[in-house]
Amino acid sequence: MTAEHTTKRCPRCDTVKPLDEFGRHTAAKDGLTRYCKPCMRAYNAERRLVRSPSTSALKALARKALDADRKVAEARAARRRVAAEHKALAAEVLAPALAALRAAVSALETLMGPPATPMAAGAWKSKETDQRTSSAPSKMPPIIRTIDVIVADDRVSAAEAKRIQEHEIVARAAWRRSTNTNGSKRDSVV
Repeated sequence: MTAEHTTKRCPRCDTVKPLDEFGRHTAAKDGLTRYCKPCMRAYNAERRLVRSPSTSALKALARKALDADRKVAEARAARRRVAAEHKALAAEVLAPALAALRAAVSALETLMGPPATPMAAGAWKSKETDQRTSSAPSKMPPIIRTIDVIVADDRVSAAEAKRIQEHEIVARAAWRRSTNTNGSKRDSVV
């Protein structure tokens, strides 16, 4: 035999070795294993480690745990991003609108006195009369509104608005009689 047929090159360790260093493999063209015996032992040991149930199961669990940790971190980041967007939206849109609304309410309160509760048409007779002719006068004088304001606020006719205005004038006069010039109450009641 020639030197060609007495040796074979192992592609794993990249060395040329004699044929008796290779194992038998009947399905191969030359009847020998592809790798030399030491390389074949190392190759099979690596395959056993990768394919063993315990190792592969541990690797799969580790991969699942890493994926779960990544998903949790992404969800937390998304939640923080949404919260920051909501705060930015509130700062841009809602805060100036709320400030303008508060300024308008305070301006109206200074112009009109304390806030009054909205009343249905005709309900002024019982509530306003009771409030304005009570024995204990309030610190603020009753407001006398114009007829057009009464019509707009209470949604009543002009004749009804005129009667409401007359009650407001009477309530204001009673308030003046019940208070002193320095703002203290008198003993007399309306």
